[in-house]
Amino acid sequence: MSKASIILHRVGKTKLSVRALLFLGTIGLAAHSNSAIATMVNADQWDVSRDGTLIFNDSFSQNTTLTGGGGTSLPSGQLFSTGAAANYFVRGTVTETTAANGQANFNSANGITINQPPPFISTIQETSAFLQTNGTMTPTGLTTLTTFTVRGLFDLSAPTTPLSTYSLDLSNRFTTNSFQGNVLELRVRDCVAGFGLCGADSGPVIQFVWSDFINNTNTVIDEIQLSASDLSNPILEFEYTKASGTSTKIPKISICWI
Repeated sequence: MSKASIILHRVGKTKLSVRALLFLGTIGLAAHSNSAIATMVNADQWDVSRDGTLIFNDSFSQNTTLTGGGGTSLPSGQLFSTGAAANYFVRGTVTETTAANGQANFNSANGITINQPPPFISTIQETSAFLQTNGTMTPTGLTTLTTFTVRGLFDLSAPTTPLSTYSLDLSNRFTTNSFQGNVLELRVRDCVAGFGLCGADSGPVIQFVWSDFINNTNTVIDEIQLSASDLSNPILEFEYTKASGTSTKIPKISICWI
């Protein structure tokens, strides 16, 4: 395993200012809805630890199809460490297969069209799955009083259409608040200079982004341009770590090639 970058932040403005995150750890895929070419990525694993204990792990080997349409809570096929069933809030359709020891396919062709206000991309085609962490069992809640680590593994690939994206997110957006919440996002994006928070960059990049859908603002915290050598690695690992139970901040993210 080689480290692409270890980025340390005291993220003063990018805290999720709620008592409990209604869901956490989004594996989501978005692309322009008017693109004739679908964008896709395979996710290999997704796990969540809380206060030093692994509470959720999904290797996506259920060999099933999660059909969420415009947004539906569906069984993940996995249990939390408490024994409670773990649900995903799914948009679009996500297919799990036993290939390569388990994979979940996120394909924008199987997504839903979402219209967004400025400064966000006006129309995207999204396929996503959101793990609902605090459901009915409080021992699975990820709050300001807990420590946690969220990790996602992807087959590393460059998105295939301009501004298309795949990501691992922390968020408190849900139907109960009409999606008026915040997102902390680690994403791979096919950048276009001057658009999508790309600045002067073009081509594949990794971005660490804070998006506020209450006040409709977004900010790039950090960005890494991906080289051909970077893209030759087979697996990309994204990880968030909240190491303090007395702080709302996410002080550390890590990005690894495997």
